[in-house]
Amino acid sequence: MRVLIVEPVAESGDWHYASLMGGALAECGIDVSLATLFPKTPVSALCPVPIYPIGPLPDELRWSRFVSLKRAAYHVRKMWGLRRLIIMLRPDIVHLQKPLGAADFVYLRYIRRLAPRLVYTVHSPLPSRLGPVSLARLRRMDLILVHDAATQRQLIEAGIPASKVRRILHGNYIHLCHPRDLPPADARRSLGLHPEARVILFFGSIEWRKGLDRLIEAFAMVSQDFDDVYLAISGYPNEDFATYRAHIERLGIRDRVVVNLQWVPCSEMQRYFHAATMVVLPYRRISQSGVLQLAYAYERPLVVTDSGGIAEAVLEDGTGLVARDSQPAGIAAAIRELLSDPERAALMGRRGRMLAETKYAWSRIASDVVSFYHSICNSDTAVHA
Repeated sequence: MRVLIVEPVAESGDWHYASLMGGALAECGIDVSLATLFPKTPVSALCPVPIYPIGPLPDELRWSRFVSLKRAAYHVRKMWGLRRLIIMLRPDIVHLQKPLGAADFVYLRYIRRLAPRLVYTVHSPLPSRLGPVSLARLRRMDLILVHDAATQRQLIEAGIPASKVRRILHGNYIHLCHPRDLPPADARRSLGLHPEARVILFFGSIEWRKGLDRLIEAFAMVSQDFDDVYLAISGYPNEDFATYRAHIERLGIRDRVVVNLQWVPCSEMQRYFHAATMVVLPYRRISQSGVLQLAYAYERPLVVTDSGGIAEAVLEDGTGLVARDSQPAGIAAAIRELLSDPERAALMGRRGRMLAETKYAWSRIASDVVSFYHSICNSDTAVHA
């Protein structure tokens, strides 16, 4: 069986996921290739797989006042690259990790003529009400993979046949967490903190749905009770960070907050996770989170809000606390609870690492995906163009 995994956006988290999934499928005997934008950041996967370009990263392009025209031309170039690749490789399955574009159901109709089966993994939270374009995309698929029960339920309620919607676990990120040789005290020093400081970590892209504003307010409450606790924020902002900076200033906690707004390569992640006492995911909307798997790999307990698959995982796994509500006071209470019981917090962290190596092993997840692949390839009920 030949499978082409397409990551058409090349965002770091989804690219990591696609690479690790591809390597695990190759270990299962699947003939896997990856397609993405170039240049790409190499990922140490379980098993090396060939990687093909479908176009350049958009940062390489110089947008002028003719932005719309250039964006359209760039998009056409990317879709032409994907078409050429499908014709060359002739995969049995094209497995999309992201939408191809706003109106990609049009492209999918054409791609179906080149590839017998289409699979789509839902990584981002869906809008509360699926519009006609989203539904048109989803109905083109032979198989939809999701990472949480809420998304699975939403798709079925929207009219997608239950037999087409399969839930899988989000695989571990252990392979990304190298090196791991930096002692916690040295990690804190590298952030300009006292070696005995306790650090609350927010890691990952910064946007409204990630709820950083809630965490900043919650931390201001916690900082009044613990004078050795600091907040570390590390992530690339997808919106203006000035609002968050002003919030930090207004709450009078500037001296207790460390901010890094640059993308962190895998080789540097240990500075933040080894410095951390806990990782907090104060998200408003989420399906599942790669940051949760990073926390597991680095043996750090979590505080999360009751949102999507992160709450499901933490409750089921016993790897942290779910805030009693999603407001700052509820998040602050959960943080205080973990700070007040370091032995319990350490046990949760160790349990996360153990589950990353077992429950969330890519070999188990890939085995499930392979069985789903076979089910649609052997089915006579493929979606017709």
